[in-house]
Formats: sequence, C-alpha cells, structure tokens
Amino acid sequence: MSRTITIWTLAGCGRCETLKARFRDEGFEERSLGAASLGQDPDAVDVLTQLAFQDHRAPVIRIDGSFVSPDELLAGAPA
Repeated sequence: MSRTITIWTLAGCGRCETLKARFRDEGFEERSLGAASLGQDPDAVDVLTQLAFQDHRAPVIRIDGSFVSPDELLAGAPA
C-alpha cells in the first residue's frame, strides 16, 4: 500500500537528510520550508503552524494528510 509523503526541508539540515533517507524507498515529495515561510507553498499556513508546534525545528513531515513529529521518527517510532 502506497502512502503520500511530503517533507518540507531546509538546505544544510542534517535532520532533514536523515529523515529523507528513511523514506527514500517509498518515495516522497520534497518542498522548501523557505518557500512556505514566504507564502509560496499552497500548504504554507498548515506547514508553518506545524513548524511552530515543533519548536521551529525542521523538517516538517506529512504522511497521508497528517503531520508527524520528526522527533518521534528519529527516536524510532514507526511512521
């Protein structure tokens, strides 16, 4: 079963690269957090709200329409 995964990242972000590697086999859409912060992403409001809940730590990850904590994923929680 295929999932829809979107990851908003920042250039030079080690956490972003680690989590992108985790989902590489499933495939994902990568978007820029910088573009979202400028309002140039159709999901900008939702993404920036989630970023605030994450204490402004990238990346922002959405799987099948629900945002997922990158800290939980890095701690080994199933995605």
